[in-house]
Amino acid sequence: MTRDKVRAAARNVDAYFEVFRSVFGRRETQTHAQAYLKGLLSCTRRKTCESIALGFAETRDGAPCAEKDVVAMQSFITHGKWLPDRDMQKVQAAFAKELVPSCRGWSIGLVAVLDESGFEKSGTESVGVARQYCGRLGKVDNCQVGVYLVGVTPDGTCPLDQQLFLPEAWIKDKARRRKTQVPKEITYQSKPEIAAEMIRRTHEAGHVKFDWITGDALYGDSGPLRAALEASEVRYELAVRPNLTVWFVDPGNRTTVTLGTKQRKKHGVPPRGRRRLKSILLCVGFVNAAHGVEFPKVDCENVHHKAPWFWGS
Repeated sequence: MTRDKVRAAARNVDAYFEVFRSVFGRRETQTHAQAYLKGLLSCTRRKTCESIALGFAETRDGAPCAEKDVVAMQSFITHGKWLPDRDMQKVQAAFAKELVPSCRGWSIGLVAVLDESGFEKSGTESVGVARQYCGRLGKVDNCQVGVYLVGVTPDGTCPLDQQLFLPEAWIKDKARRRKTQVPKEITYQSKPEIAAEMIRRTHEAGHVKFDWITGDALYGDSGPLRAALEASEVRYELAVRPNLTVWFVDPGNRTTVTLGTKQRKKHGVPPRGRRRLKSILLCVGFVNAAHGVEFPKVDCENVHHKAPWFWGS
């Protein structure tokens, strides 16, 4: 990039931050937040509080940053208070203004994607850190995991809400909660429950209205999440695992039966581990004739699950 382009990009960062400045309350907190944003967007190899403070923090007299400025930046990250809900609503309002209009000529409409992302961490003190599946690594490792709601348009994508997932071990560990200042009112929520809560918050904010919500089998397998989407009349396309039972008539109080090895051979059902289907993608939810949406053909051979799913006509 040329020097002029770098300067223009820096001006754009400052203009972008002005939209969110009021969220950070006090002037000192606003100044630290702006410096921290610049540090995260910089080419600095190790983006620690110290390197960001030394490189981007501003002093009142224009003197070089000292140790006290590093401590101030660390205090901002650890103890700084701002309004995250207002912050995300401002993001949603900007998304609705800048990107959503591009959906007008798009037959799909505005799409929301539910997904999680893991961040590898060392130690045990970071909030929510535990040995759990990390998608970035493709394996179980020590990490933090966040659940994200992302808006998708032809002109671009934008994270509209996010929430840190707290494993049950963290919820029950009062000592670690006190040390890391996890609020007392925080209780355990599964990832699909977090997803449902984020969708509810976004709808209540009133800036964005989704045409479709998509997600992988972690969310598609959640009956309560699907029920919440249908109750709010939101269309969705979610993957489900191939061992999910789909009933084409209301099963009432009947329970599903898992066939043993002999019964599977008797009825010609393939052995477990040799299913032809790796996954099933269901276009279901609040869909009626007015939407003109056709259901895909779904091969339901050899599917079973503890809780039946009734696919009504």
